[in-house]
This record gives sequence, structure tokens and C-alpha cells, in this order.
Amino acid sequence: MAYACPVCKTKLESKESAYFCSKCPKEYPVVDNIPVFCNQETYYGESDQDNMKALITNARTHGYEFAIAKVIKDPFVLAYVLDEKRALWANLLPLTDDTLFLDVGCGWGNRMAGRYR
Repeated sequence: MAYACPVCKTKLESKESAYFCSKCPKEYPVVDNIPVFCNQETYYGESDQDNMKALITNARTHGYEFAIAKVIKDPFVLAYVLDEKRALWANLLPLTDDTLFLDVGCGWGNRMAGRYR
């Protein structure tokens, strides 16, 4: 697979931990095997960035539900966010145990949480 520079559309060169544009020159890091082409300083989220970083750390060590409960204190909002029934549409997809997912960071993650298990 080849990637083009988002700025000048030149084909990017692949290095070990990043993609490079020979024309601009710009560098796009690879994080957890995923190339990152967006501006890293841009952040849009339901929670401030420090809380979201803590949530991610807690999710890795204690699990998703524990991490969400540490951030969301309102019981109604917590129940809404953790409700996996909002993702029932995913049952219509031809998924297998080896299906790969890319989380593009849209929302709290509960829509595919059941699929991660």
C-alpha cells in the first residue's frame, strides 16, 4: 500500500517508524503500527485531554468500564456510554474472530467495545 502526502500529494517514503515526504519535507509517525497523518496538536473530545489520557492509561491496565467510570460521574451518562446495545448494527456485518477494526476516535468506544472482546 502506498500513501500520499496530505499536503503536496507526493508519494511518501516508508521508513521504520514514520513516512516521509521528499518534496515538502514532512514526516508522519507510525504509532502502534498505524500511520498518523493528522495534526497531533488538534484535539476534539468529550473530555479534556488530560482526563482522556488518564482514561486510556486506566483502560489499558484496568479495563474499559473501570476507566470510563473514573471519568464519568453522572450515572445516566455513564449508563448511556457503556450501553453496548447502541452497537447492535454491528451484528449485521460479516465479522469473524480475525476481523480487524480501526478505531478512528469517534466517541467513547462503546459501539465496538463488545467486538474487542
